[in-house]
Parts: sequence; structure tokens; C-alpha cells
Amino acid sequence: MKMVNLILDVRLAQQVGRTSPLARALLGLARQLVQAESVTLLATRGAPLPEGLASMPARVIYALPVLRKPFTLISGGCYANELATNMRPQMRPFVRLLSVSWRRGVGAAAGYVAAGPDLAGISIGRQVNPPVDISELDQLQLGLIEDVPTSLLLVDGVVASNKDVMRNLVAAVRGTDSRIVTLNGASAVEAPEIMDVHLDEGGLRELVSRSSLVVLPAGEPTAVAAWEVEAWGGAWLQIEAGDGIKSLAELREKAIKSGHYAEDDPGAFLAALDALPSQAAPEAPLRPKVALVTPMFPDMGGPPHSSLDLAMALTELCELDIWTNSDMLPLHRRRVHGVYRLSDLFPADRYDEVVYVLGNHQMYVPIYALLRRYGGIVIQHDAHMLDFLNVLLGREGLEKLLKQELGKSYPAHDVGALISSLSDFGRPLLSPVVDVADGVIVHSPTARSIIDELYDGHVEYLPVGMPYSFKLQELSSDKRLSAKYSSGVDPLIPCIISFGEVHLQKGAKQCLFTLSELKSWGIGFQFLFVGPVRSDLKSELYEHIQRLDLTDCVKIIGAVSEEQYNRYLVAGDIVLQIRQIPFGQVSGALLDAVSAGMHGVASENLARSIEAPQFVRRVVDGSSPTIYAEQLADLIASKAYEERPGPGWADFTVKHDFGAYARNLLAMIFGPAREGL
Repeated sequence: MKMVNLILDVRLAQQVGRTSPLARALLGLARQLVQAESVTLLATRGAPLPEGLASMPARVIYALPVLRKPFTLISGGCYANELATNMRPQMRPFVRLLSVSWRRGVGAAAGYVAAGPDLAGISIGRQVNPPVDISELDQLQLGLIEDVPTSLLLVDGVVASNKDVMRNLVAAVRGTDSRIVTLNGASAVEAPEIMDVHLDEGGLRELVSRSSLVVLPAGEPTAVAAWEVEAWGGAWLQIEAGDGIKSLAELREKAIKSGHYAEDDPGAFLAALDALPSQAAPEAPLRPKVALVTPMFPDMGGPPHSSLDLAMALTELCELDIWTNSDMLPLHRRRVHGVYRLSDLFPADRYDEVVYVLGNHQMYVPIYALLRRYGGIVIQHDAHMLDFLNVLLGREGLEKLLKQELGKSYPAHDVGALISSLSDFGRPLLSPVVDVADGVIVHSPTARSIIDELYDGHVEYLPVGMPYSFKLQELSSDKRLSAKYSSGVDPLIPCIISFGEVHLQKGAKQCLFTLSELKSWGIGFQFLFVGPVRSDLKSELYEHIQRLDLTDCVKIIGAVSEEQYNRYLVAGDIVLQIRQIPFGQVSGALLDAVSAGMHGVASENLARSIEAPQFVRRVVDGSSPTIYAEQLADLIASKAYEERPGPGWADFTVKHDFGAYARNLLAMIFGPAREGL
């Protein structure tokens, strides 16, 4: 019977290649498991799989699952220690960790064992892998050794680190025809008789077969194990600190050449796996305890508003605590289980899961501090975090991150200039978030594919929820006419609106150039900027408006109340959103317009980020204002905007409802087989 949900961690083998016996033991185990079990390999993205693994028909993942589903994980070395130490309390009941480590014994009785819950320890790795090619670097080092016409005494790196032992070995070979070669570890003693090499498996095999003796430690070796020495045609001897070394002849006399070890039974470990009892992981609670760590409405910005809608939807499905420095309104506080201030006393282990909301603003720094300390799931609202990272890391830290991710130095004294260069960078610089999160949720399929390609992290795409859920009757002709009159919109002229913060990097001037084209063609319209705008930018834009002769048809409304914002969403006829933003940044402003069923024209990636329905026309990013103007002109001439909402709106609202978002979130964590999901 094949084991269900078996994961083998091969990151150590990726890190060190085939240079250590532990890595080779893990690779041999991988080959054995792939042939006999349904095994998934846990790997590091960007690092090549060791020779032989890449061609194996096994699924490869780059982060552990988030879903609360039992699995068995086999890992070795520092990676096993890190997993055992830092695994979150929320996940421990679901993970059976089998650690591969060295078990000290006498001579060849020592070796690697896999041990963990219900498995006291079973030997693995005492089998010899098929020969591998000798790398060019190994051939170069072997060539240097061939120039020394003497017999070779090979010393494992662990032994080489002991000064007393190395002094004794140097004394033993001095005056003889032998030389000492330390394997994969520098000698603690410098002497003419000593050479240091660092070889992969192919070079190690060749050198061992040519040596007269390999000196191994009593504990775990760095380079080669006793059974490998014998299989590769060498002789070995184990030495501990304090052992007397009289002469080289005595060492050779005590050496063991062959027949001292027995290979592991290939089926013993598989049988032990199959004999393990089923994992008794706790069932998913019907109403899990969840902490949502986030800014919260009435704080300004899209994420606080989105967090409120998500929180209200989650209250129907779970026991929800809000951790925030925002002042929630009393009517919202009453609906959640509890509201607490952000604190170092955060009781993360009280919850079945912790969900953090992050965005590109300094108010997320204390939230990030809790994430680093306790782990959890991140809802990542922004495709870039340069403003946030500038505050979090400081200039020097941000420059170090840029060098680390981009492979090139960039000055970070002007964050605005960096933001304008994002498309040239070709990546969103999110490693500080992805590296510490146990799962990342994004709201754009583009963002998911980019992050999944770049980083070792569990990334999920959940369709972004609509902050404003309009009912069909709210978009009737009578309601729209009433909204126009109350908002100062002329009902006889098509009204085009750009929503959200007015900013040069968000296409403000491109909108004006587009409108200038439209007016030059004799097309009548009225245009409104509805959203916050800095006073200096407002003055600059009015200068452009006057220069382009748009004074009679363009108004900068600025920031408005939420009630008035809703009226503009109903009163407007066409939305225009021109914004070249890379990496799948979601447009909340376009989402608001689509939720109100408004026809429109938008940059292609902006429309794609929210999966906008067909009544939003897409223009390829970077197109000239003329292309946008042509689409607006065609839309106005067709009068299609008069039919509200546009086609596909009903399906969009169902998919992007916050109730669906909340259910998807809990299903991602706890599985779909729960009441109400």
C-alpha cells in the first residue's frame, strides 16, 4: 500500500550537491521512494535538482502545504532541525516529521537513520548510488593531485578540523612517500604534506579508489561514509581525538578494506513507512478560531475597507478576533468575537489560523513584525512594497535587498524613482514578505504566477472581493438619473469618470491627453477626477487642462465622502482608468466601477487584474492616448453605456462577493468539507 501525502525534503541535496554522505543518502532515498511510492519533493526554487532527480516522475513543490491535511515529511540535516524547531503550533498536529540523522555506532554500525513519531529509527543510506560523471572542477583538482607522485592519505573534513589529530598525522607521514589530502574541509594545521580539496561524488569516488587509506571520524563524516569507501575500492580507519598515532604503517595495518558492512535492505524502509499508523490529525472545526491582523475601516485606503468587508463575512463562518490599531466603529465591533490592539503579547497559539493583511504603507510595519515572529497567512494587497520596505529596512537595507533580488546595485535615496523603474526591474521585490509567510494570498492571477515563479512560497489566488455590492434595482434608470442630479452631473451628456487617487504615476496626464483627442473629434462629454489629489498636483493638472482647452468639460472633484463616492459610481456612465502597473497590481478603483455595472475603458493589465467583464474595454498597456480615445468614441457612439449593468455583471458579482471570498479563504486553510463551505 502506498503512503498518502508523503513529502521528501531534498533542499539539502540541492544546497550541497553530492558532496556529503547525508545528501547522497537522501538522493538514494528519493530514487527509491519515487519508484515505489507516490512522493512529492520539497525543493528550493531556482536551485537545480541534483543529477538524477530532475528526470524522476515526481511532483515538486517549493513550500509546505497550507491546507490542514495530514502529511508525512522526511527531511535531513539543518532543514530537519529548522522544521522541528520553527513549525507553527497550528500545523504541528498535521505533520509527521521523520528526521534523517546520524546514529553513532561502532565502525560500520554507524549510519543514517530516519526516526520520528511511531518510528524509532530505521537505517537508510547504506546503499551505493550508481556512478556519476566527474565534473570539470573535480577533474581539475584531481589533476593537481596527480602531479604529486606519492601515496595518498585521505582525511575527512571532521578529522581535519582537529589540530591534535592533524599534527599526529603529519608526523606519521613526514619522511614517507605519503601525502595528506583533506576532503571537503580545510585542515586545522598547515604543512607541506597537506592538500585541501572539495569534491563532488564523482571526484570523491575516483580519489578514494586511488588512495591508500581514508581516515574517518567516530561521528558523522563530512565527505564520505565507511560503506562508500569500501564500495569505491578504498580502505578506512576511524580515529577519535586522543587516539595514539605511532606510524603510518600502524594505521594501514588497522585499516578496514572490505566486507565490514552490510547494505540496507531496500524494502525495509518502505515496509516501515507502510506499517506506520494513520495520522490522527484533528478534524477541521466547524467554526475555527481565526485572528485577522489588519488596519481597519474607518482608516483610509483600500485594504482597511476590504478588511472590514472580509471581517463581516468571516463572522458568519468562524470565531473571529480582530487585532488592529484602528478604531473600529461600534456597530462593527459588536459583530466580531473580540477586538485587540497590536501587541507583543499576541497569543498566536490560541488560534486555528492567523491571517495578516499587508499593503504598501508604513502602518503595516507592526503587523509585519508580528508576522515575522509568529507566522501565518498573508493577504498581500500590493504588487510592490517599496514605500513599506523603505520604512522597514531603511535606505541601506533597501539597497541591500535590491542587490540581492536584482543582482545589481541601485541607489535607494529616491523611492519614487525606484517605483517608476519597477517595470524595468522585472520583479516585484516581495521576498521579505514571502520568505516569512506560511502562505500568501493575492487577488490577481498575474500576481500569483509571478510570485510563484520567483519565490519559495505557497501562493493562492482568490478573486478580489467587491467593497460595494450594488443591487440591480440600485442601477435602474431612475436611480441613475437621481444620482446625476444630486452629484451635479448633466444627464444629457455622457459622463466619464476616473476613480481613485489622482496621481501622475496613475495616468492622470494620459487621461487629459486622451480627452483632448476626444474633444478634437467633436465628441461631447463631461469628465470627473473623483479621488484624493495633492494640492500641488491639482494646480499642475489645472494648468494642463487650460493648455489643452478642457476647462469646460473636465473637473477635479477630489476626495469625497463614502456616500458621495457611491453616488458617483451610480451617476457615471463610463469609467476611464489608464495606469501602467506591473506584476498584477489590482485596481480597486476599477473594481468599484465594475461593481456598479459601469461600462469603461482601461489598461489591459489593470482590467485583467480584476478579471473585468467584457463591458470594460481593454487597451494594451503603453498605448498612445489616441487608442484610448478611439475606444471611448466608439463606446459613446454605440450608447452601450446606457444599458446598466453591462453583460457578465451578474456572474462577476457572484464570484467577487466577500461571502465567497471568506468561504474560499477558510476552504484554502481547513479544506472544503466544512459546514457552510
